[in-house]
Amino acid sequence: MFVLHFSGRSLPGGLSRFNGTMIKFSFLFLYKDTINLIIIWVMFIVILIIPDWSADPVNFVVSDLSNSPIHIQPEWYFLHLYAILRSIPNKVGGLIGFALALIGLLALAIVNFVFSISQFFYFNYLSWSFFRINLVLLWLGIQPVEDPYIFIGQTMTYFYFSFILIVILLDGLNITAF
Repeated sequence: MFVLHFSGRSLPGGLSRFNGTMIKFSFLFLYKDTINLIIIWVMFIVILIIPDWSADPVNFVVSDLSNSPIHIQPEWYFLHLYAILRSIPNKVGGLIGFALALIGLLALAIVNFVFSISQFFYFNYLSWSFFRINLVLLWLGIQPVEDPYIFIGQTMTYFYFSFILIVILLDGLNITAF
């Protein structure tokens, strides 16, 4: 990387090498690469030497086989899916909702968001709305299964699936307006 940053790179295709065709890199690129390398090494040290640094301390309590703990919850990145799983009262329906939520996220990844400049506001509003719905579902995933949280979870699950369905239908119809 050092040689690339300070000597530059010539143009491809066998073009003549004179100073006009050289792409020079500055010192800031080397500085940025060094900082990124340091961050990667710190991450490797945390992962390999102290992996339980950010784990929940309750995970290290000796288990009791006679009863299950009330505080069971998945890691933070599965909490919104866990809230969807809990918001559907039927066990099989909850599993189907969980699977459909995952499939919906994958479908959103392949949806072609084509919009004009005038429609950017609506697209931005819908994107932030979906982000807020996921934040509320994340918060609901750590809450106990009690009366107000059940209703809020069911409402947010409805909004979650409505958003995914609307975006997929608009993409299928090739409608560019949200």
